[in-house]
Amino acid sequence: MYGLDKALRGSSLGELYVYEHLTVEHKMPKEFLPFSPDGRGNHYCINLANRQDGICPVVFWQSNFDYATLSEVEECNESFISWCNEVLIEWTLEDTNYDGSDR
Repeated sequence: MYGLDKALRGSSLGELYVYEHLTVEHKMPKEFLPFSPDGRGNHYCINLANRQDGICPVVFWQSNFDYATLSEVEECNESFISWCNEVLIEWTLEDTNYDGSDR
């Protein structure tokens, strides 16, 4: 996940937002806030345009895909919290026990 510090050398949310929205070939919509890369140029993003009761869904932005409409972008989680539970906890627990040992 990205942080906020300029010392992160290209990995801060601010620098990434500018890069993904102004520099790349397939620019992200301004409503998407990228927060986690997948290692292949794609990003999990908070969709700020779809806020419901103060909660924004998480979408998966493929950097090499030319989306015709925003509805084509995959919504993968209903909230950042549900993304954290799935990706950071459940996926980790598939291979690792709570004590850090391998399964």
